[in-house]
Amino acid sequence: MCIPHACGGGPRAKIELEEIKRDRRKIVMLVKDNSIFQVFPKHLDNLAGAVVIYSMWEGYLDRSNLRETLKQKGIELEIVHTSGHVTERGLQRLAEAFESKCLVPIGIFQPQDYVSLFHNVHMLNDGEEFVI
Repeated sequence: MCIPHACGGGPRAKIELEEIKRDRRKIVMLVKDNSIFQVFPKHLDNLAGAVVIYSMWEGYLDRSNLRETLKQKGIELEIVHTSGHVTERGLQRLAEAFESKCLVPIGIFQPQDYVSLFHNVHMLNDGEEFVI
């Protein structure tokens, strides 16, 4: 299900591969180290200067071919392990730094609490899909 007007997405809240190619220096993407991401860089040329910030435990990289995939495409790998725990003020500072248009709380016990912390929260029900 696409949510076309969620958080100012307008009638089309999807980015196409051609847009990524054209505007790649202006794009920040959240990706997961899975089979889908492993294929993605193969469709893009000239990725020099691109950086993947890996925020999981470094040991997981030993079970993956992510390092090799990135190396083949000239993508820098920067490891910044995060614990997954942050203060409310830390979350607010992060949202301000990214000038976030939309915040979707996931993986937390009290997502409704975000409404009082941020002005641009979009709540989803469990299992509800949100297409960017």
